[in-house]
Amino acid sequence: TAALDELVAEHLAGVKPAGRAVLELLAVCGRFGLDDLERIHDPATLEWLEASGLVVVVASGRRTAVRLAHPLYGEVLWAGLPPLRLRRIQIELADTVEAHGARRREDVLQIALWRVASGGKVPGERLLRAARLALAGHDPALAIRLVNAGDPGDPGDLSRLERAEVLVE
Repeated sequence: TAALDELVAEHLAGVKPAGRAVLELLAVCGRFGLDDLERIHDPATLEWLEASGLVVVVASGRRTAVRLAHPLYGEVLWAGLPPLRLRRIQIELADTVEAHGARRREDVLQIALWRVASGGKVPGERLLRAARLALAGHDPALAIRLVNAGDPGDPGDLSRLERAEVLVE
């Protein structure tokens, strides 16, 4: 509701710009590796956000990540992001995950989504892999969105046959 959105926005209003940048990044990506966050943002800011109950640190195997303490924070922050700021965050996220080699299977799909959403170019083979992952996740609408994001006039992009294969699947 609007009242709940206002309450959450009021709760976030006291966050300094450095902390707000972290919260916005997490609103866009959901969770982010602690090591990467500490490289990009001041660890003292991260500690303050954790102590304030705005973020939580979660461990999964050998990985440690940070996420927003409540999903409503993400919804309110995302809704308030200006388009150019959202675009910049998506580009930074895609660049960061690619710099690590995009080793996890879901990284391919996530990078493609961030690149497409930010207006960036995604090589045809990556779009095809991402579309097939979307299909495997039972999301045909996303798969179609991804294959349609390619440039059919670009020889390095998806061929008509590859597009048709995804659409048929």
